[in-house]
Amino acid sequence: MLRPDDLSWRHPSQQADPPPTPPNADATAEPPAQWPPQWGSREPQQPQPPLPPLPAPAYAVPPQQPQAYPPQPYPEQAYAQQPGYPPQQVPQPSAPEPAGPPPGSVAWLQQRYPAPGEPAQPPHPPQPVATESAFAPPQPGSLRPQPLRQPPARKPPTRALVLAGVATVLVIAVVVAALVFGKAPGGQANPPRATGADAAVRFLEAVAAGDSARALSLQQQAPRDRTLLTDTVLRESRQRAPISRIRITHDSANDVELTYQLGEAEVRAHFVPVRQPDGSYKVDRGTTTVQVTRPKQVPVIVNGVRLTTNEVDAFPGAYETTTGLANVSFLEPRFTISGPTSFPRLAPAAQLTEQGRRAMLDATRKALEECMKAKDLNPPNCPQQVRVEPNQRPDNASIRWELVEDPLAGQTPKLTIADDTVAELRLVVKTKISVTVMTDNRPGVVNAQPKEFSTQALAPMTQPTVSARFVN
Repeated sequence: MLRPDDLSWRHPSQQADPPPTPPNADATAEPPAQWPPQWGSREPQQPQPPLPPLPAPAYAVPPQQPQAYPPQPYPEQAYAQQPGYPPQQVPQPSAPEPAGPPPGSVAWLQQRYPAPGEPAQPPHPPQPVATESAFAPPQPGSLRPQPLRQPPARKPPTRALVLAGVATVLVIAVVVAALVFGKAPGGQANPPRATGADAAVRFLEAVAAGDSARALSLQQQAPRDRTLLTDTVLRESRQRAPISRIRITHDSANDVELTYQLGEAEVRAHFVPVRQPDGSYKVDRGTTTVQVTRPKQVPVIVNGVRLTTNEVDAFPGAYETTTGLANVSFLEPRFTISGPTSFPRLAPAAQLTEQGRRAMLDATRKALEECMKAKDLNPPNCPQQVRVEPNQRPDNASIRWELVEDPLAGQTPKLTIADDTVAELRLVVKTKISVTVMTDNRPGVVNAQPKEFSTQALAPMTQPTVSARFVN
């Protein structure tokens, strides 16, 4: 820190004239301090003549610079130049300077006089004043603190820098990989944001895969009937018309529309998403209710499962109703369910299969042949019926029945309205008969003219072997 009475920081041009010596001053006053001997300079042997006073500096003192105190009645002391530091620089005044530095100034102290035998050296130019730190400890004999020495620059640890760079690159690579592949740096998968459309897609994918349990776990409402909600039913559905190419064609808070392929057909399904307490989604309903009007006697089997009620729940998919009978089938056996908004109503109509029709015709023909062999004018379960007079007694052994025309030509059997397990044929049987009749104990042969008999052939179609009978 600079002291108020320390004037050595001032420029030589700003040094005030030395105070005049009083007349009664002691002639033996102590001379000015000598220059430190370590610099090798010699003090002049003769005193220097006083210099004329210098004019005031032409520049203004910079702001916030220490201001000099008025001249004091004692000689000013200059700071000694320290080894290892550059010489002090003193700014040059704008006014012309005298030929030599004033006595006691820094430039005057820095003059080097030649030793005996040396050639004369030109005077040293004024040296710049070194900027010293106010926080360094002062050197012995110094009047102000010295600057701190900077420690030597340390060589950067090359190996450590390389390792740090490699570690940084690895960390960045892990983070990028986590962002790309959906995993956090810790290795745990970042769960995707749940949406209602995703729940609908997952439900339909589970149905397509034949996983009924998983599909039901994604449905909010519990199904009323689980008869058709099995893997077996889904397997049959997938074999008939697999579900593929599921696409989201509309997505809103209350409605999700999915378009997908059901076999060869493109269908659309609408689902209502329901948000769960944990933030996930389910569909309100993925199944739908199928209403069935079952026939009276024919069993109704859907995708291999026999129905026992008139309302069942079913997944989206392709279905087929069967009877389980070889001779009876349903008129329109196939139906599809696209989604929970499908409400199919089934009224399966039973019909004879081609096998059943042939079986009915064969059974009727066989029954008719047996009737033609009958030795009775009124054989049971046969179309022909002949009434005789009271005085007539036919000889049954002489009865001969003969068909005039084939009554089954062009006939198509069908199931009866009263019982859809029984086939029927409405026929007109045209026959003629030959019989010996005793009339009033007088024998006679009767060859009757051809006669037509209207009849109905009936045959149950539930048994492996079909047997027909005639009902008049």
